[in-house]
Amino acid sequence: MSEVFERFRRDFFPDAERHTLSVEILSEDWQALQALFAENEWQADDGLRFTLAAGRAYLEALARLTELQHPDTDLADIADQMAHAALKRVIVVDAQGRAMGSINDGDLMATS
Repeated sequence: MSEVFERFRRDFFPDAERHTLSVEILSEDWQALQALFAENEWQADDGLRFTLAAGRAYLEALARLTELQHPDTDLADIADQMAHAALKRVIVVDAQGRAMGSINDGDLMATS
């Protein structure tokens, strides 16, 4: 573990429980990760931690920005859900869960 990560962990998460992961990935993905690590001058362990944290943050943000709705849902209900959940966009899906389109906060402003 790099000194930078160890200092960060010690300063911000002194009592955090740690886990070790072992996963298989495609060689193309590993090569892309190694290139990213080299570009940012990260050691492999730190690069993996940074990449996992950034990916998790992205997916959490995406979940806040997007929610699925069905085409028969009332527009006022969608607007209410978007306002209460601070969503910027919802995806409209059919009965099989396939995307049909989207509604964003700008669309709602245009209809009011």
